[in-house]
Amino acid sequence: RREEHRARLVPDARDRRGSPPRSRERPLRVGRHHVATRSVVTRSEAGPRDVHRAAATRRRSRVVLTDSHFSRSEIVKHIGVPGERVRVIPLGLTRRFLPVGPRAREPVILFVGSTFHRRHVDTLIEVFVNQIAARVPNSQLEIVGENRLYPPGDPAAALRTCPAHIAQRVTLRSYVDEPTLSDLYHRASVFVFLSEYEGFGLTPLEALAAGVPVLAGDTPVGREIYGDGVSLV
Repeated sequence: RREEHRARLVPDARDRRGSPPRSRERPLRVGRHHVATRSVVTRSEAGPRDVHRAAATRRRSRVVLTDSHFSRSEIVKHIGVPGERVRVIPLGLTRRFLPVGPRAREPVILFVGSTFHRRHVDTLIEVFVNQIAARVPNSQLEIVGENRLYPPGDPAAALRTCPAHIAQRVTLRSYVDEPTLSDLYHRASVFVFLSEYEGFGLTPLEALAAGVPVLAGDTPVGREIYGDGVSLV
């Protein structure tokens, strides 16, 4: 098992460097990826102070930009911004993950994204260790993304108690460069994204662009963004 401890920045609301400035002036517009409600905060990435501060800024804004109709409804419901001030601009993809030609897929299961409790990466690892590894010869599990669990935890705890030959088939990396990520998308046979709450969820779309079948959590935003293009569970 290999681990590299660098951070790949995946779109998410927790990046405080992108927080709006605290000012008495009314911002012209401000962006919001998703709403971390109290029920999600307890197992997610934002603290209550972050949520309340962000909510106050968005209530003062003339326009709030978000990337899905689900997030728009959450902003209206939980933050109280009038619906006419919330505009939806969906995220887009570049062409860098599109297949460049026929290529044989490998028995690789792929997850890309920061690790939060709501994304159940630990469950994915446990299922691979206890069920898939024995049933699918030469199968591998690739996890790419920074561990941002709050409260802190180890999503790969199951690897410490499983046989070494199975643990060696699981790779966790907090960062890969773009060529490596593209190669993973083009090698993978399935992309798994079991998140229970997202504002958008870009990496499953990257997988779809690369021709990878996607297994995703059955959530309102999953049905909105991915539609019939993925298998929802």
